[in-house]
Amino acid sequence: MCVLCVCFCPGVLATFLVSCYYIVYIANSLGHRVSFMVFFLGAMFCMGSSAVYHVFICHSETICKLLAKYGFL
Repeated sequence: MCVLCVCFCPGVLATFLVSCYYIVYIANSLGHRVSFMVFFLGAMFCMGSSAVYHVFICHSETICKLLAKYGFL
């Protein structure tokens, strides 16, 4: 699990900080805020599912196939 923390946590933290900065200081309307939040939540989901997949890829063939499906959502 150490690989997951080292690779995934800095990316999530940076993405979260950039999105908070954009929402507070740059976005002018509610539409801009909502669309930006949806985009960044999707990006964080993609990074998270990829990190979990690469950590558990050698667990078993069943787990590998299950987690690979999340990479293509």
